[in-house]
Amino acid sequence: MEKAANATLNALKHPYQTVRNKLRHSKVLASLWRQLMFRTTVIAVSGSVGKTTCRELIYEILKDRGPTYKTRNNENDLWSLPAVLLRIRPWHKYAVIEVAASGPGTLEELARLVKPDVSILTAVARTHTRTYDSVEQLAHEKSQLVRHMRRRGQAILNGDDEHVKQMAQLAKAPAIFFGGGGDNHIRGTNINADWPEPMSMQVHYADGDSLPIQTQLLGAQWRNSVLAALATAEFLGVPRAGAVAAIARVKPFRDRMQPVSLPNGAVMVRDENGSIDVLNAMLQVVDSVRHQRRILVLGDMTDLGHMNSRKRLITIGNLVADRAEKIIFVGEHSHHAEKAAIKAGKDPADVMAIDNFVDTHRAMVAMIQPNDVVFIKGQTTQHLSRLVFSQLGEIGCKRNRCNIRSDCDICPHLHANYDVTAKINSNVWVHLQHPADTQPEKIAVGDH
Repeated sequence: MEKAANATLNALKHPYQTVRNKLRHSKVLASLWRQLMFRTTVIAVSGSVGKTTCRELIYEILKDRGPTYKTRNNENDLWSLPAVLLRIRPWHKYAVIEVAASGPGTLEELARLVKPDVSILTAVARTHTRTYDSVEQLAHEKSQLVRHMRRRGQAILNGDDEHVKQMAQLAKAPAIFFGGGGDNHIRGTNINADWPEPMSMQVHYADGDSLPIQTQLLGAQWRNSVLAALATAEFLGVPRAGAVAAIARVKPFRDRMQPVSLPNGAVMVRDENGSIDVLNAMLQVVDSVRHQRRILVLGDMTDLGHMNSRKRLITIGNLVADRAEKIIFVGEHSHHAEKAAIKAGKDPADVMAIDNFVDTHRAMVAMIQPNDVVFIKGQTTQHLSRLVFSQLGEIGCKRNRCNIRSDCDICPHLHANYDVTAKINSNVWVHLQHPADTQPEKIAVGDH
C-alpha cells in the first residue's frame, strides 16, 4: 500500500498533467486511500483563528502515544490536502489534519475527503470576508466538517462561539465543548498573558478536576487552541497531566506571534495572519508591555468588510495611533494610515509610512534599540517576516509584494546567507517563570 501511495504522489508531479487533471485525480485517489486508512484516527482541525497552533499542540500530545502524522506547513486547502491524505500510512495511529475554507463549497468537498473521526472547530471570525458574504455563510461552510464525520465521529467545539456551538446539532454523538463559560466541558480561567509572560491559566474539567497550565505562547488568544487540544486528549484517553506537560513544550509556530531575539537584546514578534481580528489580539499583548519601548510595523489588513485599501488603512491608523511609541506603516498606500494616526494625535516624529521593503529595513536598523519590543504584522502577500530575517543576516529577496503562499522561512527565493530555520529556532525568545519541563502540580477545585 505504501508503494501505491508513493507512486500516486509521484504521478501527480508529472509535467504533462494539467492542473485540473492533477486535482481531479488526486481527489479520487485520496478518497480511496482514506477508506483504506480505517485504523488511523483522523483528527481534523479548522476554524477562522488558532487552527495551526491547535494542530501543533495536538501533535505534541499524541506523538508519544503512537506513530502520528500531521499536516506539513500550510497544506490545508483543496489543492494540497489530497496529497496530505496520501502521506498517511497504515501504521499511523493518529493523523492531525488542518483544514481551511478557501471559498463556498470547498470545505464540504474537503470534509468528504477527510471524513474525520474527530472534528475540531476553534472559532468563526471575520476572516475570508472577500470570499464569504457574511459570518453566517462562513459558519455554514465550517459546519461541513462536523456534518461529514465518520459514523462514530466526535465533535469538539468552541462553546463560547454561538456559530460554532450550533454545529453540535449536526453531530451524531454529543459534542464536547471548550471555552471560558461555565457550561463548557473543559474551560480555562485565571488567564495571565501579560508581557513578557507567555500565557498561563487554570484548566477545569467537567468532573471537578483542575490543573494549572503554563504555555510558551504569547497572548490570551491561544486559550481556545489549548483547550481544544486538551479536549481532544481527554476524548482519546491521554492522561491529563501528560497532556498539560506536552503543551508546555510547544513553542510558538512560525509567523504566529513568534518572538525572536536580536543580537542587540531587542525582541521582534512576527505574525503574518492579516486578519483585523488577529491584529486586535496582538494589540492586547502590545498594551501589556511595560517599561520597554514598543514599535509597531504594520502592513495592510484584511477582513474589514468590503472597504477599499484607503478606508482600511485609515481604520488601522486610528486603531493603533496610541498603542506604541513608534509606528511604521508599510505598503503602497501606507500614507493613509500615517495621516490617520497623526490626525488621531500621534506625534509626526513617531510615525512614518514607507512603500518598499528596502527602506523599511533601513528605517528599522536605525530605529531599533536594545530592549525594544517590535511587533510585525501584515498581509500574507507582503511577507513582512523578511524584516526579521534581514535583521539576522543577508537575504536576497527584497520584493514589495509576492503571491507565493508558502512561508518565507522555507521559500527558495529568499536567498539568505544563513540557515533561516535553524537561526530563528535558536533565537526564539520565551520568558518563563516556570520552566516548560516542570511537571505541573495538580490541585483540587476547592483549593483554588
